[in-house]
Amino acid sequence: SGGPRKRLPSLARHRPTLEWPAARSAGELFRPAGRSRSTPRRRRAQHPGAPALHASSPHAVWTAACTGPCRPGAGVYGAPLPVADAYARDLLGCTARLSTKPGEAPPIFAGWCRADGVPGAIRTANGAPWATPAFCGRSTRSVWWITLGLRHQRSAPGRPEQHGRHARMHRPLNAEATRPPARTQVTQQARGDRFRRAYTHQRPQAALGPCTPASLDHA
Repeated sequence: SGGPRKRLPSLARHRPTLEWPAARSAGELFRPAGRSRSTPRRRRAQHPGAPALHASSPHAVWTAACTGPCRPGAGVYGAPLPVADAYARDLLGCTARLSTKPGEAPPIFAGWCRADGVPGAIRTANGAPWATPAFCGRSTRSVWWITLGLRHQRSAPGRPEQHGRHARMHRPLNAEATRPPARTQVTQQARGDRFRRAYTHQRPQAALGPCTPASLDHA
C-alpha cells in the first residue's frame, strides 16, 4: 500500500541491483492502476493589484507602515506605527506601541478615524501584518477595515516603489525619533509627537513646493 515515495524504498531493498526510477516517474506508472494520487496544491491567494496612488483631496487615502521593531531600554518590545495622509502628506499620528500584537492596532486606527474622519482607502505594503496567505490575502486588520467601509490597497509583491511615498518618511522618522529608542513608552511617544509636529507643520516637502503638509491639508 502507499504511493511511490513509500513503496520505492521497500522495492529497492528487495532488488538492490535494479535501477529504480524517481518517485515522480514511478507515480506516472502507478497512476493508471490507482496506486498513486497527486496531492492537491494549495492555491496561493491572488493579489488584487495595486491601483496608482491618487488622492484628490485630504483623507481620500491614508498610508500606513510599521517602522520595524525596537526594544527600549526598559525591555519593552514594540514598533512605532505612523499613518499619513496621501494627499497632504501630513503625518496623522505616530503611536509608540508596547507590542506588535494585532489587537493593539484597531483602537489606534479607531482614534484617528474619530479625529479625522474615515478615509476612502488605506494603503499598505503587502507583507505582515497587513496581509496573510488567507483568501484574497485578508488579515484580521484588513477585515476590520472593511467593516469600517475602508478599501484596503496593498502594494504588489516585490514592488516597494508602490508604497515609496510612505517609506521615504521613515528615514527622518527613524533618525530623529526611534533610533535609538527611548527608555519608556511615554518618552518614545513624546518623541513621535515632536517629530509629527515638525514634519507636518514646519517642513516644506519637495513634492508640495513651498507648502508644508499642514498648510495644504487646511487649504
